[in-house]
Amino acid sequence: GQYVSWHQDSNYWGLAGGEVVTAWLALSEASEQAGCMRVLPGTHKGPPLKHEDLYHENNMLTRGQEITQGIDESKAVAMPLRPGQMSLHNIRLAHASGPNLSGDRRIGISFHYMPAK
Repeated sequence: GQYVSWHQDSNYWGLAGGEVVTAWLALSEASEQAGCMRVLPGTHKGPPLKHEDLYHENNMLTRGQEITQGIDESKAVAMPLRPGQMSLHNIRLAHASGPNLSGDRRIGISFHYMPAK
């Protein structure tokens, strides 16, 4: 199934600073079975991780970006959400979403907050 590869939004968007926050609002159930977002705690505090544009067929990122080193899946934390709940993450936090195996749609909308400079 389709998935979102491990990435940092800062690299995906080409932003150098870490002053941007992404809010992801669940409009439907985003359970682990539905492929909820997973994060690697603390990665927002370190240097940017190496990404490559690999364009795997089932990767939902339009640029096909994937972090190619430094990912320890055993340290990943699932972020399940019920409809109406939201998560917030820094754009330098490494995150991904697995395939939706639930049989239901996983629907959400993201908002991005940054300082007006």
